[in-house]
Amino acid sequence: TLKLYGIADDDLKSSIAQSLTGLNSRQAWRMRKRLLGGADDELKHYIALSLTGLNSERAWQMRERLLRGADDDLKHYIARSLAGLSSERAWEMRKRLREARVDKGKVALSINGDFSTAIAWRCRMGLLPYQIQELIEQEDKV
Repeated sequence: TLKLYGIADDDLKSSIAQSLTGLNSRQAWRMRKRLLGGADDELKHYIALSLTGLNSERAWQMRERLLRGADDDLKHYIARSLAGLSSERAWEMRKRLREARVDKGKVALSINGDFSTAIAWRCRMGLLPYQIQELIEQEDKV
Protein backbone atom coordinates (compact mmCIF):
# COMPACT_ATOMS: atom_id res chain seq x y z
CA THR A 1 0.00 0.00 0.00
CA LEU A 2 0.97 3.64 -0.20
CA LYS A 3 0.26 4.43 3.44
CA LEU A 4 3.94 5.19 3.87
CA TYR A 5 3.40 8.15 1.54
CA GLY A 6 -0.01 9.05 2.97
CA ILE A 7 -1.72 8.26 -0.33
CA ALA A 8 -5.18 6.74 -0.19
CA ASP A 9 -7.29 8.61 -2.72
CA ASP A 10 -7.84 6.68 -5.99
CA ASP A 11 -7.67 9.82 -8.13
CA LEU A 12 -4.38 10.74 -6.52
CA LYS A 13 -3.00 7.26 -7.19
CA SER A 14 -3.99 7.59 -10.86
CA SER A 15 -2.29 10.97 -11.04
CA ILE A 16 0.86 9.58 -9.46
CA ALA A 17 0.91 6.67 -11.92
CA GLN A 18 0.55 9.10 -14.83
CA SER A 19 3.37 11.25 -13.48
CA LEU A 20 5.73 8.26 -13.68
CA THR A 21 5.42 8.06 -17.47
CA GLY A 22 8.80 7.56 -19.07
CA LEU A 23 10.67 7.46 -15.75
CA ASN A 24 13.08 4.57 -15.31
CA SER A 25 14.52 5.50 -11.91
CA ARG A 26 14.63 3.23 -8.89
CA GLN A 27 12.10 5.46 -7.10
CA ALA A 28 9.71 5.34 -10.06
CA TRP A 29 9.83 1.54 -10.06
CA ARG A 30 9.21 1.40 -6.31
CA MET A 31 6.15 3.62 -6.80
CA ARG A 32 4.82 1.50 -9.68
CA LYS A 33 5.27 -1.66 -7.62
CA ARG A 34 3.43 -0.13 -4.65
CA LEU A 35 0.66 1.18 -6.88
CA LEU A 36 0.24 -2.19 -8.57
CA GLY A 37 -0.20 -4.00 -5.27
CA GLY A 38 -3.97 -4.09 -4.86
CA ALA A 39 -4.62 -1.85 -7.88
CA ASP A 40 -8.09 -1.83 -9.41
CA ASP A 41 -8.54 -2.11 -13.19
CA GLU A 42 -8.52 1.64 -13.78
CA LEU A 43 -5.28 2.16 -11.87
CA LYS A 44 -3.67 -0.70 -13.83
CA HIS A 45 -4.47 1.26 -17.02
CA TYR A 46 -2.48 4.24 -15.74
CA ILE A 47 0.36 2.03 -14.56
CA ALA A 48 0.53 0.47 -18.04
CA LEU A 49 0.58 3.91 -19.64
CA SER A 50 3.42 4.95 -17.34
CA LEU A 51 5.57 2.41 -19.20
CA THR A 52 5.27 4.39 -22.44
CA GLY A 53 8.63 4.80 -24.10
CA LEU A 54 10.42 2.46 -21.68
CA ASN A 55 12.34 -0.41 -23.23
CA SER A 56 14.11 -1.59 -20.07
CA GLU A 57 13.94 -5.14 -18.74
CA ARG A 58 11.85 -3.92 -15.78
CA ALA A 59 9.33 -2.31 -18.15
CA TRP A 60 8.97 -5.55 -20.09
CA GLN A 61 8.55 -7.55 -16.90
CA MET A 62 5.79 -5.22 -15.74
CA ARG A 63 4.04 -5.34 -19.13
CA GLU A 64 4.11 -9.14 -18.95
CA ARG A 65 2.79 -9.08 -15.40
CA LEU A 66 -0.04 -6.75 -16.42
CA LEU A 67 -0.81 -8.84 -19.50
CA ARG A 68 -1.40 -12.00 -17.46
CA GLY A 69 -5.14 -12.18 -16.98
CA ALA A 70 -5.67 -8.75 -18.54
CA ASP A 71 -9.09 -7.85 -19.90
CA ASP A 72 -9.45 -6.21 -23.33
CA ASP A 73 -9.31 -2.68 -21.91
CA LEU A 74 -6.01 -3.30 -20.11
CA LYS A 75 -4.57 -4.90 -23.26
CA HIS A 76 -5.41 -1.66 -25.11
CA TYR A 77 -3.43 0.33 -22.55
CA ILE A 78 -0.52 -2.09 -22.74
CA ALA A 79 -0.53 -1.61 -26.53
CA ARG A 80 -0.50 2.15 -26.06
CA SER A 81 2.55 1.82 -23.79
CA LEU A 82 4.52 0.61 -26.81
CA ALA A 83 4.33 4.04 -28.47
CA GLY A 84 7.67 5.08 -29.86
CA LEU A 85 9.32 1.68 -29.28
CA SER A 86 10.85 -0.11 -32.25
CA SER A 87 12.70 -2.94 -30.49
CA GLU A 88 12.18 -6.55 -31.45
CA ARG A 89 10.34 -7.10 -28.15
CA ALA A 90 7.95 -4.26 -28.93
CA TRP A 91 7.13 -5.73 -32.34
CA GLU A 92 6.67 -9.18 -30.81
CA MET A 93 4.28 -7.82 -28.19
CA ARG A 94 2.31 -5.96 -30.88
CA LYS A 95 1.98 -9.27 -32.72
CA ARG A 96 0.84 -11.04 -29.55
CA LEU A 97 -1.71 -8.32 -28.83
CA ARG A 98 -3.07 -8.55 -32.38
CA GLU A 99 -3.37 -12.33 -31.99
CA ALA A 100 -5.28 -11.65 -28.75
CA ARG A 101 -7.68 -9.57 -30.90
CA VAL A 102 -6.71 -6.20 -29.49
CA ASP A 103 -8.25 -3.43 -31.62
CA LYS A 104 -6.11 -2.84 -34.73
CA GLY A 105 -6.25 0.91 -34.19
CA LYS A 106 -4.79 0.64 -30.69
CA VAL A 107 -1.94 -1.51 -31.95
CA ALA A 108 -1.35 0.80 -34.94
CA LEU A 109 -1.27 3.81 -32.64
CA SER A 110 1.53 2.16 -30.69
CA ILE A 111 3.82 2.21 -33.72
CA ASN A 112 4.26 5.98 -33.87
CA GLY A 113 2.24 7.13 -30.91
CA ASP A 114 -0.44 9.74 -30.56
CA PHE A 115 -0.19 13.52 -30.76
CA SER A 116 1.34 13.81 -27.29
CA THR A 117 3.98 11.27 -28.22
CA ALA A 118 4.77 13.12 -31.45
CA ILE A 119 5.27 16.35 -29.52
CA ALA A 120 7.51 14.53 -27.03
CA TRP A 121 9.67 13.11 -29.83
CA ARG A 122 9.96 16.53 -31.45
CA CYS A 123 11.09 17.93 -28.08
CA ARG A 124 13.75 15.27 -27.89
CA MET A 125 14.95 16.36 -31.31
CA GLY A 126 15.84 19.74 -29.83
CA LEU A 127 12.87 21.96 -30.55
CA LEU A 128 12.53 24.99 -28.33
CA PRO A 129 9.36 25.63 -26.26
CA TYR A 130 8.10 28.36 -28.61
CA GLN A 131 8.43 25.94 -31.54
CA ILE A 132 6.34 23.40 -29.64
CA GLN A 133 3.63 26.02 -29.12
CA GLU A 134 3.68 26.73 -32.87
CA LEU A 135 3.23 23.02 -33.58
CA ILE A 136 0.28 22.84 -31.20
CA GLU A 137 -1.33 25.87 -32.86
CA GLN A 138 -0.77 24.30 -36.30
CA GLU A 139 -2.43 21.07 -35.16
CA ASP A 140 -5.38 23.05 -33.74
CA LYS A 141 -5.95 24.65 -37.17
CA VAL A 142 -6.18 21.29 -38.92
